[in-house]
Amino acid sequence: MFVGAACLAVAGVALKHRSRPGGTPLVLLAVAGGAWAATAAAASLLSDPALTMWAQRGTYASVGVASVCWFYVVVEHTHRTWWKRPAVLAAVTALLALDWLVLATDPIHRLVIAESTVVPQTGALDPTPGVLLWVTAAWKAAFVLAGVALVTGEFANRRGVYRRQSLVMVAAGVFPFGAAIVELFDLVAVPGLDVGVLGVAASSVVLLWALFYAGFLDIAPVARRSLFVSMDDAVIAVDARDRVVDLNGTARALLEADENVVGSGAAAVIPTEAMACEDGEPTEIALTRDGTRRRYEVSVSPIRSEPGPARSTPTDERIGRLLVLRDITARHERQLQLEAQNERLEEFSSALSHDLRNPVNVAQGHLALARETGDDKHFDAADRALGRIQELTDDLLALARAGTSADNAEALHLAELVGECWASVLTADATLVVDADLTVSADRLRLKQLLENLFGNAVEHGGAAVTVTVGDLADGAGFYVADDGPGVPASDRGRVFESGHSGQVGNTGLGLAIVKQAAEAHGWTVRLTDSESGGARFEFTTSA
Repeated sequence: MFVGAACLAVAGVALKHRSRPGGTPLVLLAVAGGAWAATAAAASLLSDPALTMWAQRGTYASVGVASVCWFYVVVEHTHRTWWKRPAVLAAVTALLALDWLVLATDPIHRLVIAESTVVPQTGALDPTPGVLLWVTAAWKAAFVLAGVALVTGEFANRRGVYRRQSLVMVAAGVFPFGAAIVELFDLVAVPGLDVGVLGVAASSVVLLWALFYAGFLDIAPVARRSLFVSMDDAVIAVDARDRVVDLNGTARALLEADENVVGSGAAAVIPTEAMACEDGEPTEIALTRDGTRRRYEVSVSPIRSEPGPARSTPTDERIGRLLVLRDITARHERQLQLEAQNERLEEFSSALSHDLRNPVNVAQGHLALARETGDDKHFDAADRALGRIQELTDDLLALARAGTSADNAEALHLAELVGECWASVLTADATLVVDADLTVSADRLRLKQLLENLFGNAVEHGGAAVTVTVGDLADGAGFYVADDGPGVPASDRGRVFESGHSGQVGNTGLGLAIVKQAAEAHGWTVRLTDSESGGARFEFTTSA
């Protein structure tokens, strides 16, 4: 009777959590175990032979219910959904009903308990098994063995809390049914004692420990094989006490977690920024892994109790959180590129609407005057305006192209390319000094664009006799272009690379913007400082 009370205590605890995975079959298992213990006790204590045989049949019926319920606890634990299909459940229920019918009609056909023998020492009745008892024992044992096989597979593949759960499942099933086999075959003969009850007692102790200490119903496994494990995103399941209860391979690699991470505190392995995320709105965080800075989108979803027998929808009881970390580094970089392209488009359209308006108006006005007066000087003015338009168009196209990536990089000897670029610019009496021996990996067109704009800028601001020097940086990490012109005031150095900024009237203000964007297209950095003669010096760092 004590064992029956223990089983009912387990049922009472499990009843509070019946909406969780495995809760309902665990309640029924505990009730069946209590009935098993109660009927076995009655069979030992009753003196009336007929009542004793009915109590024994009740024991056999309880064993059948317990074996099926234990199997379905395993089904929930391992998430074998096929066994929960309505047709399968109906077949299993029909099997139990047939078992009860056979037991109920046993006094007629005597195929379960063929006869009973009085034990001399105690006077108790010892039933002799009939043919159908072996048949029913076989299918009940089959359920037990199938469940053991399923849970053993989980035990072999799990770690931490899940591994302990699987061990609990094996013990809770093997103890009572192993004892039942001992009792059935009289392997241990103790007068007046049903050995199967001892197995039920051991199972009850294991289940009580699991409920109160191992959090059996709090940390039920989820469907992992088809979705969870194969996801490219990092997925971590955390329970209500912020313990890691599951994670896929991507998350394990990202968090550099060992095999003991399951069951440990989430704060020890999950970044603080991710743990601080709220349910609902995704949040972006940056993490450094293997020396590389990457961006992740973190989304958090609550894990709630699954539907139970009394409800068709999940309850509001929150039993944990599911954190999904998606690598969005590539998307973030594309977004930055798009923003840069939009910025260049804005600059392009601004220049078109503003800088081209004046020369177009001038050309149109002088053409109209030429038609009225026939004076050739108006054609000269219109020609100058059209030249200005051509200059602006070239610079704007260069600005648009400079922002694109340098995809056609090749090894270029800087000194040779400098000479080509100098010959392409109207340099008047300017002087070029080349003190460079650097070979750079660059897109030829982009680098020519950069150098030609710097040479043109030096001549324009430094005068026809300016001296331009191109050389290697002292640390060999890049090159510089310097002149001996008036230089750039310190107050203007932060603005010279902005589109439209110019220190001279009539200048497009796009040259240095083109230089900066061409450098950035290669992944270089550019710095403006003073040259040794007080002019401007542009330093380009081409390697870290």
